[in-house]
Amino acid sequence: MYATQPLDMAITRLQSGVTTPVKQVVSRTGSVFVLWRGITPLLLGTPVNNALMFIGYGAGKRVAEGDSIGSGSIVPVFVGGCVGGFAQSFVQSPLELLKVRRQLAEEAAASSSARLSTSQLVAQLLRPATATATATATATATATAVSSAAASASHRVPPLLHMGLAATLARDVIPHGVWFSTYDLSKNALQRREAEQSGDEKAPLSVGAQLTAGADARGALVRLCGHGRLRANAHVFVHTSVRLSVCVRARARV
Repeated sequence: MYATQPLDMAITRLQSGVTTPVKQVVSRTGSVFVLWRGITPLLLGTPVNNALMFIGYGAGKRVAEGDSIGSGSIVPVFVGGCVGGFAQSFVQSPLELLKVRRQLAEEAAASSSARLSTSQLVAQLLRPATATATATATATATATAVSSAAASASHRVPPLLHMGLAATLARDVIPHGVWFSTYDLSKNALQRREAEQSGDEKAPLSVGAQLTAGADARGALVRLCGHGRLRANAHVFVHTSVRLSVCVRARARV
């Protein structure tokens, strides 16, 4: 995360249409640490995010295995990955919203004194847009009572909890199913090959093989979602391998 955050900041600014080069931002602030702006929410939320993902994965996989699916099927793994991606999206979406807002802070405020800290940004985004809701209700006075009530209710939801959530769900649900499925298929194939070479079917999978399986999962994500997926997960190769390797080793000890 620390290694890829500067790259993520550069990509975020390019995709948002910001014309100020990152080099100029560093010169203006007088500190190279500006390249890691926005990393704090990710660091604080990653443990909860990962916990939700693996809890969802385990729950979804158990439910799918309870259906009439033959042993060795990849379907439970895919379902578990989708459920895990769905569960972690509700934490990941607010974290990425905070990260992006912090990365674009130079354009949001002309002076450093006007920039919001992470805690102030959280408080701002947790504030329901009541003023916007009132203006919308006035402008749409001819709408039906039902539609007006629905619009008013949507404006009462804090932006931190819903802004970008639909896109995050679309990005993380099916791709996580593909991610876990590809890793599992690759891991099993590599485990069979290592067992044939060593003659020990119960030997744990080597770290190198687990990293290779993680690389396969990364390749599947790129082919499924395009290179835009790497914008939010530039660290996906190592990050995927380590997280899934830890999960595999923990399950092996049980």
